[in-house]
Amino acid sequence: MKKYTLIAGLLLAFAGLSNAQLAYQRGTFQANVTEGNTFSNYSTQISSPTQEVGWGHFVGCRDPLSLEYGISNRISIGLSSGSDYYMLDPRQFYGLENSNNQIKALASEFTIDGAYHFYVTRHLDISAALSLGSTTISFSGTNGYQSNPDTYKNSFLANDGSFNYTAKGGIIRTGIHARYFLGHIGFVAMFTMFSESATQQAPKGTPGLYSTSITGFAKEFGLCWRFKK
Repeated sequence: MKKYTLIAGLLLAFAGLSNAQLAYQRGTFQANVTEGNTFSNYSTQISSPTQEVGWGHFVGCRDPLSLEYGISNRISIGLSSGSDYYMLDPRQFYGLENSNNQIKALASEFTIDGAYHFYVTRHLDISAALSLGSTTISFSGTNGYQSNPDTYKNSFLANDGSFNYTAKGGIIRTGIHARYFLGHIGFVAMFTMFSESATQQAPKGTPGLYSTSITGFAKEFGLCWRFKK
């Protein structure tokens, strides 16, 4: 009897040790720092009257930070904050001209994330993720003027030539996250699809409000740190 008890105890101890060595499990807390690119369709629309302004395909730069906590051996929740930026010709999208006919449009997001970890080994963790949150699309500059006053009504262009555009809205993002750990440090790759839309913030009834929509996919790579093994 003692022999079988000893064997059972060793098997349980080994199972516990193996579980503790998994790349992801309940109670795992990790931080991810990545960089990458977005391949996006960027479009704008003006209200009063409703009119499409511009559409184009762009490659943007992405720079997010995310935190994730395991609430079970399969499911985790987390928070992400990141920014994508695009170099645009403002004449094409906002009816605006400036000295070099180029602006840096910044799309900043903050999301709540959920993930299902469907493949986990000692070193590898692959999950399907869904993120929902808010987005702000903005740009600013000087020496601007209206390129076509008869068609577009700029509500973000001041008389002195300065311009400041801010639009707020929502974003949804889904995709696959893959991590490979060597101890507490690991490498991460993320491949996601996203859709975000934001409307310019201005007093009710202001003509010429611009809405901006961005859809596409992103790929990013970086490092991750696991606080519990």
